Amino acid sequence: MTEQQQESEDSQGLPFDMSAIGKGLLRRWKIFALCIVASLVAGVSVGLLMGERVYNAETVLLYVPSETDLQPGERQDNLITQMHLVKLRANLARVRELLHLPASLEAIGAACSVHVQDHTNLMIIRCSWHSPDGAADLARTVRDVFLDNQRMQYRASWAAQIEGFENRLTVVLGELAEVDAALAKFTDENKVVDLDKEAQWFLEELIANEAIYVQAQIEERRIELQLANFDRIIKGMTERARAEAAQRATLEDLGDINIRFRRLRDAIHDDKIHRAAMVKLARLEDEYHRTAGLLEKGIATQLEVDRAQAAFEEQQALTVDTEQIEEWKAEISMLDEVVMPADGAPPPAGKLLQEMLLRALELELEQVAVGEKVKYLQGARDKAQARLDALPALQRKFIILTRDVEVRQADRRMLEESLAAARMAHESRGVDFTVVSDAIAPALPTKSNRRLIFMMVTVGVAMTSLIVLVGLELMDSRIRTSSEAALKLDLPILGEVPRLTASELAIAADADDGARELFRIIARRLRNKVPGPGARILIASATPAEGRSLVATHLAECLGRQDEHVLLLDGQIRTGHELQQVRRLIPDADESTMGLGDYLSFNAESVADVQYPTTMPGVACIPQIRQAVVPDLLASNRMQEALAEVSSHFSVVLIDGPAVLASADAELLAQQCDAAVLVVRHRTANVRTIRRAIDRLTRCGAEIAGVILNDVERPYYRGT
Repeated sequence: MTEQQQESEDSQGLPFDMSAIGKGLLRRWKIFALCIVASLVAGVSVGLLMGERVYNAETVLLYVPSETDLQPGERQDNLITQMHLVKLRANLARVRELLHLPASLEAIGAACSVHVQDHTNLMIIRCSWHSPDGAADLARTVRDVFLDNQRMQYRASWAAQIEGFENRLTVVLGELAEVDAALAKFTDENKVVDLDKEAQWFLEELIANEAIYVQAQIEERRIELQLANFDRIIKGMTERARAEAAQRATLEDLGDINIRFRRLRDAIHDDKIHRAAMVKLARLEDEYHRTAGLLEKGIATQLEVDRAQAAFEEQQALTVDTEQIEEWKAEISMLDEVVMPADGAPPPAGKLLQEMLLRALELELEQVAVGEKVKYLQGARDKAQARLDALPALQRKFIILTRDVEVRQADRRMLEESLAAARMAHESRGVDFTVVSDAIAPALPTKSNRRLIFMMVTVGVAMTSLIVLVGLELMDSRIRTSSEAALKLDLPILGEVPRLTASELAIAADADDGARELFRIIARRLRNKVPGPGARILIASATPAEGRSLVATHLAECLGRQDEHVLLLDGQIRTGHELQQVRRLIPDADESTMGLGDYLSFNAESVADVQYPTTMPGVACIPQIRQAVVPDLLASNRMQEALAEVSSHFSVVLIDGPAVLASADAELLAQQCDAAVLVVRHRTANVRTIRRAIDRLTRCGAEIAGVILNDVERPYYRGT
């Protein structure tokens, strides 16, 4: 396993080659050094401009509570509460207003600290600022604002208590007036004089109402019994009347029923015929009048009018009854009355039932009157009982009202005393603190943040520069090392060629053995990939100017020295090479020298006419030095015959092909080759471009033997 393959496997866990990024950063060391220098300069500048020196000043207050009966624990709790009131936002806003500080309330609050000395009543206010006078002024102002606020709160507290006592006293006085009025109203409404005599009167009234109420209930029960008997009698009479009506119905003759049925059916039929005749008569009358009007206008003829008049008169004779017909109909009606009598006289039981119903109605009316009398007596009895039962409640309510008056009077006296005490406290001294030590301007600063700012800016700029450089390297999608090529292209790496000098690029007997050794290794790996005799190998690249011709020439030279019979074929028929470039391999080349284009365009009869020996041992060449020919000839039968012929005479045929993405020529050649080799120039084409070229070659059926990384810069080169 080669070193490049080992490093590629080590980097498979990452989407990039760490060694390539590291070498890229080393390549940019000058830029990073400049960034370090710039970060140092920026750190010094920002530290001097934005750095601050901090000065501390403090003032001490002694807590002397006005309430002397407080326990030590309560005193300490009150002091801690007062300590937390020093840095209220309202106090800080007042401090900023008095000192005209260009800072936020949060910044002022952070610059001040308040704490209580352990086991003492001392409260210490310490302030930090960027100037000594500013620190002293800030400490004094914070203290003064706190004390002023304490005075205001003290007086406001007692003022609020006074207002509360006054409002409560007003409410109590109002309640006292309401209770007095309620007691007086209760006495007047209930006429409370002697509750024992009132109880005796209500008891006598209740006994009298009870006797009258019992008599009314007896009368109401008597009427209910009479109504019950009448209901039974009416029920029997109703059944008897129904029986008589049923007996009368059975006595009717069945013939009379049939006669009535037929008479009703005939009457319905006659009515329908009469209504239809009346409609037809109206229609013919309208037609007659309309035809007569048309005759007056000269539109209709007299014959048409006569026909309409005849039809109308005929229908009128059939529809309108004469006097004789009307007499006959009246006589028929009289006969119907005789045959089917219509008298509705009720049976004898029905008359008796009507009388009983009238008597039952009278009893019901009497029952309603007695019921109203019972209800009235019940209400009077209940009212007397309620008055009698209410006497203890009246006594209780009288006692409650009297007690409420006494309670309101006691509340009034207590509130008047509390109000007098609060007014005296409001006029007394205001705060519970005494200034023990005033704040003075410090001579020396406590701390400075310039060094911290310098370090933060320097490290920040340096890290930002490093991150930017790393980001540039990560975003660089060009191939830089062989391991990166193996990782991103997923193809075997045949080798990498460093950036060579002019002497190293020369192909001569005295050429540098180090450069020649690189191509020997690559040639041997390539031959192992394509071992067959007469193998055709296409040397291609994704884009132009990636060193295909250089690699093909050196591979041909190395294979020729390894007892291979090599043919170097120039497949770039669109452009070809200049005559001077061809003479480096073919010294005898001149203007009459023919190449591949001449053979494909039939200017040369055979492959031997365009095949020439080179200065390299064991290597022959078919150049392209004429003007461009039609590229479609690369897929012609003549091209296939030429390749078949040279494959039979040479052990290896190296085809110097065109760029894959520039045209379709490389694909036409790849279809006729055994394998293709992709030459990638260091830091030239990006991965996406190279993958496009690989896809085009694989889609046409070509087998890619591997990748040769060319012109690698020395920092990235790791040997073949």
